[in-house]
Amino acid sequence: MAGLPEQEPSPARTAERNLYFGDTHAHTAYSFDAYLLGNTLGPDSAYRYAKGEEVITATELKRHLDRPLDFLAVSDHGVFLGVVQEWADPSSKVGRQTDGGDRLKTREAIYDVACADDLAVDPATHRCPDNGAAVSPADCELSDDTGASELKAVWADPDFDPSIKFSSSMKSNLYRTSI
Repeated sequence: MAGLPEQEPSPARTAERNLYFGDTHAHTAYSFDAYLLGNTLGPDSAYRYAKGEEVITATELKRHLDRPLDFLAVSDHGVFLGVVQEWADPSSKVGRQTDGGDRLKTREAIYDVACADDLAVDPATHRCPDNGAAVSPADCELSDDTGASELKAVWADPDFDPSIKFSSSMKSNLYRTSI
């Protein structure tokens, strides 16, 4: 075109100038959200899929990429890593816990950790006895001057079983995950 300056030819391709295509944020069945949305494939399958190999999905569909990715980063969540899979698997130690019958035992429980008025937690129920406290629904004010100004306790989860492969304790708002 007239008026445009002449350009130098592009330099030869180098490792610093190549364009790569991939995924830097892939979740597998190890992440609770991906598993709950139906992903049953683990990291090995994710990497095979990224390389263009065929994988079979949870709905038994055969899938592969026409053009393999240049890179893939599996970035599963650390919180609950693999826990939901274990809960859903009746052959796992976690998944086969029952209430004594055929029903699976619930995976959550409420425990009182400290009681007001120097009362003690009942070891059989893990609950505080009634201290007579009442709250007015109209203004959320305590009546009968019951209750404690501060509650503190050192507490150990009575249901924690270190032999179970995965464990999560929401009661203390701490996540314990091990593989």
